[in-house]
Amino acid sequence: KFKKSIDLNSKSAFPHIAWGNALASEGNDLAHKGDAVAAKKKYDESIEQYKKAKEINPKSPNPDNNWGNTLRYMDKYQEAIAKYQQAISLDPTFAPAYSNWGNALASQGNDYANKGDAPAAKKQYDEAIPQYQRANAIDPRLANLKWWGRVLFFEGRYDEAIEKYKRAIKIEPNNTDACKGWDNALLAQGKRKAAEEKFCQSPLSSQNPSVHHHRHPSTPVRN
Repeated sequence: KFKKSIDLNSKSAFPHIAWGNALASEGNDLAHKGDAVAAKKKYDESIEQYKKAKEINPKSPNPDNNWGNTLRYMDKYQEAIAKYQQAISLDPTFAPAYSNWGNALASQGNDYANKGDAPAAKKQYDEAIPQYQRANAIDPRLANLKWWGRVLFFEGRYDEAIEKYKRAIKIEPNNTDACKGWDNALLAQGKRKAAEEKFCQSPLSSQNPSVHHHRHPSTPVRN
């Protein structure tokens, strides 16, 4: 279908971006199944589509933003951030790139936390928050509030995290990740009864959320 779309209009960058997104998503699924070789192949194919999109429309921030997402899937955080910065240089009001920049920093912070390097993790979290703030100032719907909440949670700022989770649920009522994050923040504060009275319950309720630092794949903001 993507090939057909390109045949019909070879001057449009959109089908290349959409094709790249589909390949990146497929690569992410393969990575979760433990097939790193197949995942890398899909990621490389994804990047080739973004390159073609950039050739067609070099002034659009979209290819760089989505290229950055693929690099983040590959755990190439600094390269991903460079792509988000490139997208912002093309359009300083492009909110998804700020939000994804924050996600890359947060993911890197989680990796540091898993390695026991708390100072490095905190530095990444502290740098992530201004990026979410910038995205929020441009378009609150694209600030990736659940990840902003997660960063605040990892920093022990539970009330602030809950506020972000509440806002995420207000924008997207079926956002189960935000709801579970809210539960975890309440549990971390020792408010088990309040957590139990909420309409969703986190599977982490039997664990200690304050030390739950393993990295989850974030939902990238595409545009």
